Amino acid sequence: MDKKHKAVLAVLITFMTLLIAAFISWAVFFRYWKSTTDSYVHGNPILITPQISSYITSIHTDDTFYVEEGQIIIKMETIDFETVYERTKAELANAVRQTVLSFESVREIYAELKVEQAILLKAQVDYEDRKAVVATRAVSEEDFIAAESFYQATLSRIEMLKSKLKMAIAYVRGTTIETHPVVLAAKEAFIEASVNLERCVIRSPSNGICTLRTVQVGEAVNPNDPLMTVVPLDQMWVNANFKETQLSKIRIGQRAVMTADMYGYDVVFHGVVEGISGGTGAVFSLLPPQEATGNWIKIVQRLPVRITLDPEELKQHPLRLGLTIQTHVNVGDLDLPQNPLPRSDKPIYLTSVYNIQGDKGKQEAVEIIRQNNTLVEMSEKDLDQMLSEL
Repeated sequence: MDKKHKAVLAVLITFMTLLIAAFISWAVFFRYWKSTTDSYVHGNPILITPQISSYITSIHTDDTFYVEEGQIIIKMETIDFETVYERTKAELANAVRQTVLSFESVREIYAELKVEQAILLKAQVDYEDRKAVVATRAVSEEDFIAAESFYQATLSRIEMLKSKLKMAIAYVRGTTIETHPVVLAAKEAFIEASVNLERCVIRSPSNGICTLRTVQVGEAVNPNDPLMTVVPLDQMWVNANFKETQLSKIRIGQRAVMTADMYGYDVVFHGVVEGISGGTGAVFSLLPPQEATGNWIKIVQRLPVRITLDPEELKQHPLRLGLTIQTHVNVGDLDLPQNPLPRSDKPIYLTSVYNIQGDKGKQEAVEIIRQNNTLVEMSEKDLDQMLSEL
């Protein structure tokens, strides 16, 4: 065999070796993976908006600054809200005192009724004594008329007091100072004023990076006006837009590996397929495509596949919204579900910043009621006893 034939044979052997190696690589590795470079980092950007109308007095953070949950980021003018707060505080105290008087008036009217009933006994005796002897002229006509008038007047006063007592009891029955509607209304107004005063201070609802700050000191703002955005760095995932021809073997729960152009191939992120979108991006666009037209052209569609990111890896190598990701999903396990399974009703994301709003006002309201409540306890049994005597 000459050198030329040997060279050709060597080339053929090398080619066949590479071909076999490529086939083995595909059979062992590549056929179990679906890849795309059309992947981007997504997250939960939080738009910061005021809950009240006021003026901005100070800004405590700026674009690219890191903030923690509960940290003050903006303060607003408080004078008007302090005025309302103090007024409703006084109104609550007055409502408690007036309600105490309403309860005390029950005792007062009841006591007056008892006095009038005692007077009635004497007036009745005087009237009946004079009535028995007026015909014999043992008493004068004027004395008899006076006794009769006093007796009738006492009866009228007793009926009036009974009516007043019924109304007074009806006004307070079934309630206490704390649960009386007048006090509750004043209490709610005070708590609302306290909450609005607290809302003059805006706190970050989450840890994250501030961005898109548009608000300025001195600016008048109203509820729902955009002030800035906070991007939580620990609430991120990847939306990998796979072609529809790649989706037949993708299942929820399959493993994925990803690299970010930001870090290059040296940093590998690991994740899991969490869900597959309910429709392509074109379907949810502002102007959905019209397929029933004469000039229809088939275009391969892409469907977003949501992939989680490992929290620890995300801490070590933080990402930002919109960054480009190269995604590879291992589709070897086809026993996993293709449709999502029902989840529990536990919250996925939450914040405690707004939970404390109103707590201070509620505590202060309880103290205001306590300080102004001078009522000696009056039970439902006491009220029933009074009514039974009418």
